[in-house]
Amino acid sequence: MSIPKEGRRRAEEAQRMLARGIDRIKALSGVILAAVAAQRDFILVGLAGMLPIEHGPSFAVRTVWRCLGRHSLTVKNSAYSRA
Repeated sequence: MSIPKEGRRRAEEAQRMLARGIDRIKALSGVILAAVAAQRDFILVGLAGMLPIEHGPSFAVRTVWRCLGRHSLTVKNSAYSRA
């Protein structure tokens, strides 16, 4: 079974978009790591919200989480985040 031409084009475009997103977060990984080092207790939402204000591009919280994971940083859940 072959993939229709349109389906292949969409898959290739999705791969390009994913690569662009990874490159964008990699470019700011130093900024993210510096912010984490400067502040012992931080909230991922706050960290993701700081990026567009101070540096331009915005990222989902999950993307920031993955960036921290790539650098072997773990985040402890706080008692306030549990419902």
